[in-house]
Amino acid sequence: AHFVCEDYALHGPDYVVVSDGCSHGSDKNEFKTDIGARILAQNAALYMEHLTPHCPDRFMYSVLTASDNVAMALGLGVNSLAATLMVLKKHDDAIISFLMGDGLIGGKRRDGSWIFSVIDFESNAPFYLAYLGEKSIVDQYQKNQSDKITETSFSIDPQGNVEVQEYPHHVGPQGWRSVMRFTIEEYEMVFVASDGVETFKGEKRMLMRDLVPFLFGFKSYNGQFIRRALNWQFKVNLEGSLKHRGLMHDDDLAMGAIYCGED
Repeated sequence: AHFVCEDYALHGPDYVVVSDGCSHGSDKNEFKTDIGARILAQNAALYMEHLTPHCPDRFMYSVLTASDNVAMALGLGVNSLAATLMVLKKHDDAIISFLMGDGLIGGKRRDGSWIFSVIDFESNAPFYLAYLGEKSIVDQYQKNQSDKITETSFSIDPQGNVEVQEYPHHVGPQGWRSVMRFTIEEYEMVFVASDGVETFKGEKRMLMRDLVPFLFGFKSYNGQFIRRALNWQFKVNLEGSLKHRGLMHDDDLAMGAIYCGED
């Protein structure tokens, strides 16, 4: 959506990383957050073994320290690393998710039901991992921004009945992060997406409760199934596609998923 895309995604054998660089309210991207998003994602992949469901701190600070060093070597400021970081990782008998920033996390169960959460900051200014490296930035954030976060949780049963609940969270001195666990026995697929997923517009707007199952309702999990499905959704003008419906996201969008079924 921006002239320079500030979202980035990568994957490995048992993980997915999505990073969403902040636009800072400008399409000029003067802080080079497109580069910072890539730095964060690459270091998240590098230190993936440090991520555990019960203690993500080692992972967080390993990624932060390494990313600060790379940004400094490139002559970039700390603002270049102002980006949401989202991770999915296979861990024992589950997929764990990590989020610091805003965006979408969810899963499709094997019985056909869905559960997903949308994380929004009231000030529309997420607290990013990069801020933890600068006390002055933390102090400035706490002084100038709202500490309120809303997690909107959607639960859709196999018959399509929807339940929506909102959960309040708050930004503390160490920011706020989400860590969730999806058992492989229960879930067929687990997914994440940057907050661009909330910006779809068109003649007929789709609610999140309808959009997410539509967007992640892949017919096949073979190969690069997300890339293949989105190419069809956005480029093919056939009945049922987003292009045919006249829907397009108004912000950069990155998505990732792990299929939990048999190869």
